[in-house]
Parts: sequence; structure tokens; C-alpha cells
Amino acid sequence: MKAIQITKTGGPDVLEFTELGIPALRPDEALIELKAVGVNFIDIYFREGHHPASLPFIPGQEGAGKVIMIGSAVGSVKVGDRVAYTGIRGSYAEYAAIPHNRLISIPETMSYEEAAAALLQGLTAHYLTHSTYSLKEVFLKGRGNRIDPRCCGRRGTVISANGEEPGCPCDSNCIDCREGSVGAGCWRQSCHPIYAVRF
Repeated sequence: MKAIQITKTGGPDVLEFTELGIPALRPDEALIELKAVGVNFIDIYFREGHHPASLPFIPGQEGAGKVIMIGSAVGSVKVGDRVAYTGIRGSYAEYAAIPHNRLISIPETMSYEEAAAALLQGLTAHYLTHSTYSLKEVFLKGRGNRIDPRCCGRRGTVISANGEEPGCPCDSNCIDCREGSVGAGCWRQSCHPIYAVRF
């Protein structure tokens, strides 16, 4: 398989495009044919040696693709399933062997690119709004847990109600709309209750 491998730590020049064998499966793993991978800042820390890793290694910790083989102890996914994962190093390659309990099924309506890019950011948003500080009502009335940057995007992120597609917060509670910076270009007239988390 084609892969990017690191045999010594350092700058971008240590990223070697090479040919390697397809990973052997353990009983609890599934072999994923990767269709898209996430590129994250933590990959640089591993490449530079700030985070320890045994050399050589394949960088990248986020990917999405299709299950093409499963180990003998795998029951949660099957061959042909569309899946994504994060937190397992080795995604800068055509194939990755991933523990089945770390795989998340992705719907047909979501592209591999969206799935590969969303997991780490989604988990980060979740722990910031649930573990670090549990949001109840912030700036606007509402409840929710889905990120949507379409409204108030220049000043922060909107987290919508019940995971539904949010409306723009064009009402008297929205600072941007009172100032006329978003209301004039509102993409929808009706508004759902949402959080607006500003930076």
C-alpha cells in the first residue's frame, strides 16, 4: 500500500512517501480502505518528536473509509460498512487496521471527506460544552449539541437545538442581528432556539 512514513523526527522533509505492506489484522480489528483522512495539528507534534512514538510510524489519527476485512472477534461492523474513526495513529495510508470498538458508522448522506474532518472537531466541541463547562443557556435561549457556523460566524459558533438544522438567530436576543450585521443576510426567517457561543 502507498503510505507516508516517518523514520526520523523533524520538519516536513521527514515525511516519506513509500510502499508498505497492508497491515495484518488482529482478531478485534477491521481493515479499512481509507477514502479520506483528517490532517490535524497534533500530527505535527508527532512528526517533530514532541509526542513520543516508536519509529518508524505512519502519522495521522483520523480517517474514513470502507470496511474490506474483519478479524475473527469483530461483531460490530461488517465488510462493506462505511466507517470513520479518530485517535488511532496510521491514517496517512491507503489502509488502516482499526479496533472495531473505535469505529463509527457513517450514513450514506455524509461524504467520506466530511466524516474524516468532523470527528476530532466534533468530540472537541462536545467535551468543551459538556465536560469542561456544561452549557445551559448562553447568550440565547435554547438547548442543543450540534455545531453550525452559518450564523454569527464572524464572532463564534452556533450550536443548534436537538441536532436539527438551525435557523438564523434573527431576533432581539442576537447581538449581531440587533447591530444589523447578520439579520440583513439571514438565510431563513424562522428561528429555532439555539446557543450562540462567542469567542
